[in-house]
Amino acid sequence: MNLDSNLMWDEKSCNTYTAAGNASSMINGQISYMLHLTGDSVSIDTACASALSATKFVSSCLLEGRAAGISIGVNVIGLPKITMALEKAKMISDRCKPFHKEANGYGRGEGVAAVALRPMMAMGASQVEPHALLAGIFQNSDGRSVSPITKPSVEQQKACMAKVWQDGLSCGAMECHGTGTPTGDPIEVKSVGDIFGSQLTCLGALKGNINHTESAAGLAGFIKLVKVVQQHTMFPHGAGLWRPDLSIELAPALMLSENCQALRADANAAGVNCFGFSGTNVHARILPLPEDTSLEAVQISDAQVFCWLPKGWNFRFCHC
Repeated sequence: MNLDSNLMWDEKSCNTYTAAGNASSMINGQISYMLHLTGDSVSIDTACASALSATKFVSSCLLEGRAAGISIGVNVIGLPKITMALEKAKMISDRCKPFHKEANGYGRGEGVAAVALRPMMAMGASQVEPHALLAGIFQNSDGRSVSPITKPSVEQQKACMAKVWQDGLSCGAMECHGTGTPTGDPIEVKSVGDIFGSQLTCLGALKGNINHTESAAGLAGFIKLVKVVQQHTMFPHGAGLWRPDLSIELAPALMLSENCQALRADANAAGVNCFGFSGTNVHARILPLPEDTSLEAVQISDAQVFCWLPKGWNFRFCHC
């Protein structure tokens, strides 16, 4: 999403590496080169939905027969120019205040997030224990259902979520995109409310803790939700604690002043929602690992893959 390096060079600094070094395809290409990875290697830009779009792409590759895949999201702010442009568009503020009475734009953040995925059929080939089950992920576009293009669509967000949850499984917790904008937050929560209603125990928004990491944001929320399904607990979303906007639908589920028991026996699945200002929506469903992960014990569907995170992964960022 942010290619600040393209704005950093001029005629004097241009050299033999400038053309290749500023190509977005080189972001993933250099990783594949350094690690000698010979599978699919692509850069995906769907603005703030980029990282979760990449996870959707990896999941599709696994279902086509790939043995494993890595999804990475990264956001680096190298120059003030994009910030200036976003200020002109009245999109940003000093920090994210999701579901807040004074929400007035999102705060920009930097970060990198990565997950490794393997299909369930290949789980016996890995020596690394998985953390959770990715049990469905879907992506769509708003098309021309709203105007301007940067405005989220209630109907298309609902369609995206409904596709993932069409089997009737109950959702106990939802990690929202939740940027803290007066337009986006009510639209997203209405979409969530129309699909899930009162079955939701709590809604979270990591951006209230770490700000909006833009192209990495979807995967940051995904990793947080893995922790949620492991511990059955949703932690408060920072600035969203104070003076919540009670006019927003499902407001009681948003007012987290302390850790919330996120999942129940009758609703042990969780969802993560993400959308970009170019009109892309992505939604993923995550389940806790079953106690018995043998192939005989787990009913495998076409949309299920295991999620791995690096050994010793530290979730401290979730508690800031």
